[in-house]
Amino acid sequence: MRRSLVQLDLSMYALLKNVLKRTPLYEPLAFHLRTARAAKEIVKWSTQDDRFAEFYSRFLKPGDLVFDIGANVGPRVKVFLHLGCRVIAVEPQAFCAAVLKRAFGSRITTMNCAASDSVGSAQFYVGETQVLSSMSEEWMKRTVESGRFAGHRWGPARTVQTTTLDVLCNEFGRPAFAKIDVEGHEEPVLRGLSVPIRLVSFEFTFEHMHAAFACLDRLEQIGSYRFNYSPYETMEFQLAEWVKLADIRVLLSGIGDGGWGDVYAQLQ
Repeated sequence: MRRSLVQLDLSMYALLKNVLKRTPLYEPLAFHLRTARAAKEIVKWSTQDDRFAEFYSRFLKPGDLVFDIGANVGPRVKVFLHLGCRVIAVEPQAFCAAVLKRAFGSRITTMNCAASDSVGSAQFYVGETQVLSSMSEEWMKRTVESGRFAGHRWGPARTVQTTTLDVLCNEFGRPAFAKIDVEGHEEPVLRGLSVPIRLVSFEFTFEHMHAAFACLDRLEQIGSYRFNYSPYETMEFQLAEWVKLADIRVLLSGIGDGGWGDVYAQLQ
């Protein structure tokens, strides 16, 4: 009897779902439920979050302003908040921005746009896996050709609004830290910055290393920086001492196939 009731409940659920799909209510409701589930998951604290917090606490303190450029659904946002930082989260994906607002609310400032080298609009490609969504066609092409994301697909280009780091600095003040993780679009983001920031990180990949070198050169134009890097997501600096531009270029040049991570630039 119980099994029959369960089967009946499932049948009624499937019927109701099919009926809803034919109405204008379905998409907003489905979006709401997806964001609710994602928000509930992202705020859960894990041992990995402990590791991230320990790493960032080396150079962040309560009250520091952080720009999270490419915040996604907030895996770093919650760590920055845990450390007592003020967070500006920049994220062009509507779903991710909705999750950020639902999970963190007024504790952060969420900007549903992309950072780039100008204020306006640009083409954005949403990936099957949202963390691989990108504004860089070259980065997508190279990561597929390398085999790292060979089976991945991106949807048709969507138009998103863009801002710049300079605009963010003018509106919110210069941050103590700007974390940039935008799947190959890091160079244009840094072209949108003309004032030195105390600490900047940006992602590098072996397939797109020339873009990392361009980021390094751009930072050198803005201020006097020293550099370090953390491979993959080890959340450990690879170098005991921070090095000059020429030295970090040599080190990154020696990274082989499959290598990726984050470069950190510290203002002297």
